[in-house]
Amino acid sequence: MSLRRSAAAGVGSLLLLLGAAAPSPAATDVPITWTVTAGPSTTDDGSSDTEDPSVVPVPPTARPGERARTAATHPLRTGDTVRLATGVYLKTFSEVDERGGYVGKLVAIDLGGSTKVRPDHAWSGQVATRATLDRLVGPNAVAAINGDFFDIDTTGAPRGFGISRSAGVLNGRESGWNYAVWMTRGGSVGLGQLDLQARLVEFPGLAVSAWNSGAVAADSVGVYSSAWGTSIDARPVTAGASDVRTVVVRDGRVVLNSSAPVRTVPRGGYVLVARGTAATQAAQMPYGTLVTPRVAVPGNVAFAVGASGPLVRDGQVANRSDTTLAPRTVVAYDHDTHRLLLFVVDGRSERSRGITHLEAAEIALWLGADEALNLDGGGSSTMLARVGGRMVTVNQPSDGSKRPVPNGIQVGYP
Repeated sequence: MSLRRSAAAGVGSLLLLLGAAAPSPAATDVPITWTVTAGPSTTDDGSSDTEDPSVVPVPPTARPGERARTAATHPLRTGDTVRLATGVYLKTFSEVDERGGYVGKLVAIDLGGSTKVRPDHAWSGQVATRATLDRLVGPNAVAAINGDFFDIDTTGAPRGFGISRSAGVLNGRESGWNYAVWMTRGGSVGLGQLDLQARLVEFPGLAVSAWNSGAVAADSVGVYSSAWGTSIDARPVTAGASDVRTVVVRDGRVVLNSSAPVRTVPRGGYVLVARGTAATQAAQMPYGTLVTPRVAVPGNVAFAVGASGPLVRDGQVANRSDTTLAPRTVVAYDHDTHRLLLFVVDGRSERSRGITHLEAAEIALWLGADEALNLDGGGSSTMLARVGGRMVTVNQPSDGSKRPVPNGIQVGYP
């Protein structure tokens, strides 16, 4: 939806600078104005710092069929705007109510403008290897947030999709965790469900349910490439199932086939983890059998990061399920203005109480989003921005330090 810059367009005040404490409940709201904080005349990308900062979303007067949001209905306060690159802005926001206050950080990317930055998948180079977000991003990134939920107690792998502009399809499931944010090679942004199409060319009757994923469905095969890591343990990815077969494929042919659960993944090769009836079929692959795994995701997707599900769908709240006050990470998109919105809200501290799913959805709507997805929150919630020539953590992770995560969304130059 289109946004209007006017005093009636929203509520809030310039009460927060980067890193400032939450405002007191007695603070007085004034109309939002948008300014770029004082600083160098050029940004880190070398462009002029005189660009109109109005690309940062401001609240709509009202959506069809609903009353305008006012200080009484959504008293969100905003701080000054910091420009990270052409069309990329960082902003602080907060709110105080009877439950306490919260503080969040927003990065808004104007993909419909002249910016040359694009979102991409951030990862360590191995799907099942976690690292702090600053170690996952590339040298040309100007901002980043943490990404998908992951198996924190077992494999460390993300639960859903991962697609990299340079490495292609990294990980995904046929079903069970298919929501993701993505961008096509043509520049279109999507927030919804993706379709994993994985197969074994020579064995069309064998169902492939997982590609470098921490969950292989019953009576199916999971395929693990060297992008997963150096080895795969079949026990956690099959929920401890006993009817499991592991098949090692090197140079396109089977070199090892047994029930041993732990296998080294050959460079350029694969390990098949077969479960249930699929294990029975896989046992019939003798040494030298030709096996060619293939994977695709329809839609010409260039990058994707998985999410647990929608918070906002078609401009309406889609999820109220989690009423816990917790740190949250959200990705959202405004179709009409072509703005990608990344925000985190801190929690579990006196400074910031955290938010519920409903509050996360309301913030996304307040920012003008038509769609929003819930990313991993809690101690994983982290946002980085390039300030003063280096990537810094601009929020306050609830663990007291950055948690190692398997992936994230980075915004940067190709």
